[in-house]
Amino acid sequence: MKKEAKSLIIYNILFYIFIFIHRYYASDYVPQVLLYMFLAFSSIFLEESIKRKINKQKAYALFDFSIRMVTLIIHFVALVLNSNLIRINLATAGLFIINIIIEIDILMMVRNEKEDECETIKQVDLNKFIEDFKCKRLDFFVMGTELKDEVESLLETIELSGKNTIVMITLFILLFVSRFAKEHFFYFFLVTMLLIAFLFNLLFKLSHQIVCRIYNNNKFIRKRFIIDISTFTMGYTILLIHQVIFNGKMGTFGVSIDVVPIMLFIPIYKTKLIAKKKLESIYRKYKVRV
Repeated sequence: MKKEAKSLIIYNILFYIFIFIHRYYASDYVPQVLLYMFLAFSSIFLEESIKRKINKQKAYALFDFSIRMVTLIIHFVALVLNSNLIRINLATAGLFIINIIIEIDILMMVRNEKEDECETIKQVDLNKFIEDFKCKRLDFFVMGTELKDEVESLLETIELSGKNTIVMITLFILLFVSRFAKEHFFYFFLVTMLLIAFLFNLLFKLSHQIVCRIYNNNKFIRKRFIIDISTFTMGYTILLIHQVIFNGKMGTFGVSIDVVPIMLFIPIYKTKLIAKKKLESIYRKYKVRV
């Protein structure tokens, strides 16, 4: 966590730098993209705190991230209202100082923690493990029935995840096809809308199968499925309205309108990664036994 805490300070500083740059160059898309990028990176410590269930760290990290969100809201409100830059800059500087103080406290909090010594698994090694499993080149006696069954289930989940990815990529391609069709071939535009509806139905089915395979708790399965699907649907709808209905012409806020959906796609993407992480855990167990 020490590495994440140090990175948090760097990402926070870069976030504020690009907030100030964008304030004076509002029509330039590059600072806007970068400030969102560093905002996203700055959430890594919060994510780790939630994952490790460290309540005090989680509270500090949540407060720290919330201040950046408040800064972002103030920034865009100031741009819309054409507010006094000196006052807004002073307010932003004050929020920046609060962020830094919190992050120094976080760094002091984690300074005595032991770093996770878990070795990172290379994708090449994991792929070889999968190939050896499929070709029955592994020692299944050493692996045991329980791990073997779990690997089989996870490989099926990863296959479903691959199909899910293809559906999502097709949906994104249809965004641009729909935009072109709307301007030139209206009837074909209606066909693309029907295709999108069909693919969403397929996406729902695949996502539900993936969640059911990853989790055992029925209540959590339902909750996770609703979160994944609702956030993805919201994100895609925003992109559809912006890119197809308004032809991507939203001026200064165009980048923001495209970035928000990308952040809404994170939950479904993270669910897809869980199967891989579970497979990595089994790989480690097998290597220890061998």
